[in-house]
Amino acid sequence: MLQFSKILLLLTPIALIPAVVLPGKQDVLSRDILILDQRIVLSIGEREILNDGRLLGLDYFPDQAPVVLEGEPTLRVLMAAGNRTYLLEGADWRTLASAREVLAPEPGNEFDNGYAGIAGVHRTPDGRLYAIYHAEDHAGMPSFSTGQPGYYATVAMAFSDDDGLSWQKIGSVIQSDKPKTWARYPGQADRGTGEPSLALDPSGNWLYTYYTEHSRANTVGVYISMARASTEIRDPADIEFFKYHNGEFSEPGLGGSDSPIIRLTTGQTTEALLPHVVFVPALERYVMTLSVNNWNDYLTDQGLTNSGAYISFSRDGITWSTPALVHRDFVVPIVRESFCWGSTIVFDDVDELTGWFLYGYSSSWAPWQWGGTPHHLVGHRIRFDERRFLRRAGRRVAPGAR
Repeated sequence: MLQFSKILLLLTPIALIPAVVLPGKQDVLSRDILILDQRIVLSIGEREILNDGRLLGLDYFPDQAPVVLEGEPTLRVLMAAGNRTYLLEGADWRTLASAREVLAPEPGNEFDNGYAGIAGVHRTPDGRLYAIYHAEDHAGMPSFSTGQPGYYATVAMAFSDDDGLSWQKIGSVIQSDKPKTWARYPGQADRGTGEPSLALDPSGNWLYTYYTEHSRANTVGVYISMARASTEIRDPADIEFFKYHNGEFSEPGLGGSDSPIIRLTTGQTTEALLPHVVFVPALERYVMTLSVNNWNDYLTDQGLTNSGAYISFSRDGITWSTPALVHRDFVVPIVRESFCWGSTIVFDDVDELTGWFLYGYSSSWAPWQWGGTPHHLVGHRIRFDERRFLRRAGRRVAPGAR
């Protein structure tokens, strides 16, 4: 379960498979979000509780983005819960009926002795699956003020030759330019680089990994950056990522410098985190869901303002539009407050613009034994529409507008 040491009130939190048709579609869309700079309308339905985890024996999930392996005849999806990864199966998102542990922390490892949560998968032509995962090293780290263990995070990889039933770990592939021992301030409990997602570029030549940099070496808050690796993987040991820095993929994934790729207009007390990216051929764009955390929403008495789940678009996967708010909520867990942890979009099919907007949610966050609700899987049905703007009387209007 992930935490950010910026939060004083925190107790405890927290693919690239070819597109699949997902069953159980029912579009009841209740509101539209017009994203003018991208000429896109996002229609979003009411929130549904898809699974609270209790029948599956899971708490605090999804803790990373759900990763769909198959949609039919059975929905098979990888999901992080607690501090490990499970393979969930069911008829559809509303009827996930089984959970099998497939990847766990290893106490003897330097990089993932405290957490191993898969967040993206790429399938090669020979059928092998390569996964990226959020890995945490807890050894020797200061604890959060709540007593939960601190961590040094890296982005690690693993591969599977049995369609996700078991995984062999490769090791860390993306690591902060600051070592585990470096801290921006005394007692900093969250360090390193993590919360990744994976996107295949349209050419099929590159794997893009997006992640959160926690070091805060040159910034007040955490930020989102990216790295890429070639899809020509001859041997797992040969996988090499290069970070995006000053306009080029020039820095090594392990220990190199990087640059933020998301710019916020929500003020100097906000930070961008938890990116999840998918390329949408029908839109000819990459779509990123991300969280924006405004510290003043909980460190002052101003109340909830612009914290929440956001969406951004990109033609090239590098330059991104100004994020637009989709769901306003706290994005770090605060006892007895509502909470939205991460978000991702799963489309019904590669050629469709309908699907699910998924995230972990609690209406009153706290452990079950405290009478609260740990975050659990919820979703909204969504649809994208691209508006072709026309010019009338010297001004731009959308078709059908008066």
